[in-house]
Amino acid sequence: MCAQRTTSSDSTSKHGLILLGNSGVGKSFIANVVLGRDVFEHECSA
Repeated sequence: MCAQRTTSSDSTSKHGLILLGNSGVGKSFIANVVLGRDVFEHECSA
């Protein structure tokens, strides 16, 4: 028996991501990095 890899060519497939954490820990920054673009506003805090 062989394993088969299937790929979806459906461009409407959706994925979800939930980031949990305290305020100011970088959830928005990480979400932007994962998505590869600035979607969420974030402020750098020190």
